[in-house]
Amino acid sequence: GEEGVGGDRSKLKMDGVNVTQWLSSLETFTGAFYKKFPDVELRGILQYLTHRLQQGQILELGVLRSLLKTAGGYGFADYGSTASLSQVQLEGRCGSQLLKRETASFGIVEKSNKKASRRLRCVLQKDDLGVTLLILLAQIRFRVMFHVRHPV
Repeated sequence: GEEGVGGDRSKLKMDGVNVTQWLSSLETFTGAFYKKFPDVELRGILQYLTHRLQQGQILELGVLRSLLKTAGGYGFADYGSTASLSQVQLEGRCGSQLLKRETASFGIVEKSNKKASRRLRCVLQKDDLGVTLLILLAQIRFRVMFHVRHPV
């Protein structure tokens, strides 16, 4: 099968668009789209991402991160280890959900769409889709932790 980013794939598509740039744009668009239009069907894209993870593919993992961060309002999805957190952010993680959100980005809070966040949470809870995603992420943890996007 395909190997994540790289492998035998060309770094440029036929039209000259850099694959990394295209994926980054896709991630940004997907998160912003579902934040603005929370009533649009969301289960399909989450099932697609689940299927890709079941295949061991991590190429579209950023789309999941963007959905969680932008549409869901879960800024923690952007952070790696707690070593990169400031003291304020670290202490903020010990508090309520509101405190976590307010301290996640050095005190800068993006306006979250409560309806989009509720909808995403509901879809993830239905039929244990969220649990399945968590299990798959844990199974490919090693691959994700050591996967580096090389600028192209």
